[in-house]
Amino acid sequence: MTLRWPRFRFRDVVRLAVLATVMAVAVAIVGFHSHTHSHGALTVRDAGGGAVTVGEWKLGTKPQEVAGSLSAGELTFTLQNTDAVQHDFYVVRSDDDPASLPTADGRVDLTGVGEVVASTQAFEPGLSGTLAFDFEPGEYVLFCNQAGHYEHGMYYRFSVR
Repeated sequence: MTLRWPRFRFRDVVRLAVLATVMAVAVAIVGFHSHTHSHGALTVRDAGGGAVTVGEWKLGTKPQEVAGSLSAGELTFTLQNTDAVQHDFYVVRSDDDPASLPTADGRVDLTGVGEVVASTQAFEPGLSGTLAFDFEPGEYVLFCNQAGHYEHGMYYRFSVR
C-alpha cells in the first residue's frame, strides 16, 4: 500500500494563509479587549501623608491623571500585580504629553524620553510591593514598560510641587 499526500494548488495555499492571518488578527483583537481589566491597585503618598491618590494599575484607552499634586520629597508607591502577566514600573520627568512618549518595539524608548527618576524590575503575577523615591518639583509620567502596555494606556501623569 502506498500513501499519497494530497496535492495543493497555489491558490489553495494562499487562501489558507489569508484565513490563518484573519484568524490571528481576530484573536489579537479579542485578546486585547479582554485585557483591559484592572491589574491591581496603585497608591501614591507624599512624605507628609496629606496627599493620597489611589488608582488602578491597568491597561486602558484614556490617559490616566493623578488628581491634584504631590509634595516634593519622598513619594511612596504601593503596587499590586493581580494579573497573570508581569508588569514593571518606570517614572520619567517630562513636560511632554504623557500619551506621546517615544516608543520602539512596543516599549517606551528610555534613551529618548528624558530623565528616568525611578524604575523597578518586573513584578511577577501575585506580587505587591512598596517603593519610595525622592522627587523634585516637576511633571512626571509613571508607566509600565512591558511590550504594548504603555501603548495601551498603562500610564499616569502626576505633578510634584
